[in-house]
Amino acid sequence: MNMRNNNIYYLIVAAVIGLVAIFWIKIPAGERVATPTPIPTAPENLLGRPLLIKAGKTVAVDSGKLAITFANVLQDNRCPIDIRCLVIGQATIQIKASQNGRDLGSVNLISGPDKTLASRKIGGYAITLIKVDPQPVSTKKLEFKDYTITVVVTK
Repeated sequence: MNMRNNNIYYLIVAAVIGLVAIFWIKIPAGERVATPTPIPTAPENLLGRPLLIKAGKTVAVDSGKLAITFANVLQDNRCPIDIRCLVIGQATIQIKASQNGRDLGSVNLISGPDKTLASRKIGGYAITLIKVDPQPVSTKKLEFKDYTITVVVTK
């Protein structure tokens, strides 16, 4: 019986020490882990990686050699998520590109069931539309500033 009381005593002491440690130990601000941003802003080599681009914003890829801008939503007739549709619809997105500061023009990428329309080549790169967000809702009209796209750029 005495051995059992000793075990309980040590268990309580360990629990108290653990609780004290939790409340007294602080992580210095410089050692905290920063939350990574999903939207690349630096001209890194981001070829082949999904890139999130907000409406009107530009992302540089391939160490800054190619800059792509989410220029416009030309059409969005995707089925609203709060309605049942016979056809899922599609969104047409305009991307503008420049290579080493030289304007390459624009391409239109189309989301939807035909995946061949979601990819276009420009300046030796292929830009593929992966996703258009947000999904439409029947009770809310989306404005251009509301949109974010996910694209992948490859050579």
